[in-house]
Amino acid sequence: VYSVDIGIDAELEVTARVLELILTTRILDSVREELGASYGGSAILVPTRRPRESVDTSISVDGDPDRLDTILATIDAQIAALVNDGPNADEFDRATAVLSNEYDFVNNGVYLQMLLDGAHFPDADLLVPFNRSGLLRELRRSDVRELATVLFPNDQRIEVLRTTS
Repeated sequence: VYSVDIGIDAELEVTARVLELILTTRILDSVREELGASYGGSAILVPTRRPRESVDTSISVDGDPDRLDTILATIDAQIAALVNDGPNADEFDRATAVLSNEYDFVNNGVYLQMLLDGAHFPDADLLVPFNRSGLLRELRRSDVRELATVLFPNDQRIEVLRTTS
């Protein structure tokens, strides 16, 4: 778990979602497919405005208890690669295509959330159906790398390991 205080705006929300998709794919590819040490895993990045503006990141992997050190080292290596090099062109293109498809779907829940956010944060730069596709088109790989650098500071995380017997 990582938690970083950072100003939240619509651009950050788009960037965080792309980073989340890329990191989840890297976890699945490296831990599940390459190591064969897990059935799955995910990263969840949650930008919040209350009680303080921050992004909380949770990475979850169900894996072989005898290989936890290897799993953790693999995840650390993937995060370090994103911080140092950013996403490659292929994974960036795939993540933005997935998010573009998500943004194409608008329902009442999306509009309700927009209205609630507008009421709670009237002066905030909010992510809404009217700006999100444009922000996604403007996003660059370097933006994702820069956010990873801020959200994943070296050795500033909480690790929770749970095993069953």
